[in-house]
Amino acid sequence: AIDGLLEGRAYTLMLKGKALNVSADYNAQSEKLLSKAVKLDPELVEAWNQLGEVYWKKGDVSAAHTCFSGALGHCKNKSSLQNLSMVLRQLHTTSPDEHTQNVMDSVRQAKLAVQMDVRDGRSWKRWTPLLLVIQICISIEPRFLSMKKTTWKPWRVLHGPQPLTRLGWNLNNGSSNS
Repeated sequence: AIDGLLEGRAYTLMLKGKALNVSADYNAQSEKLLSKAVKLDPELVEAWNQLGEVYWKKGDVSAAHTCFSGALGHCKNKSSLQNLSMVLRQLHTTSPDEHTQNVMDSVRQAKLAVQMDVRDGRSWKRWTPLLLVIQICISIEPRFLSMKKTTWKPWRVLHGPQPLTRLGWNLNNGSSNS
């Protein structure tokens, strides 16, 4: 019975924190409510995701990374994957190799988000720019070459085995490949 009360209280705090988090600006009260929610119910993934977004707005990218990673530790979900993909590219790094690794991890997270729900526009919105980054990086950095073939797979789910460049060209011109 006590566990149910704590979960209910945590959910209520999460909803209040989420409501305060709708603006584009950081909200300290939202951070406070969401922090309490995850302390009361550490498995409340939506609270972790919201708290990560609050930290991100605050400019604390490292704390946001911890929240999204923590949420994924409880449950694999596309929202955490989408946000983690973006945060990874913004993390402070001390070397070009570390930055390269973060970009590669970012690509993997975005790809997983698309694979979870190929009809989710938010996942595609995070995934598509990475395809361009990969194409550029392949020409600059040989380590990215191994990623080229694996990045095409989600596109094949929707459009078949067409080359990525042709698909991108047709999508950009508004024509269909079907």
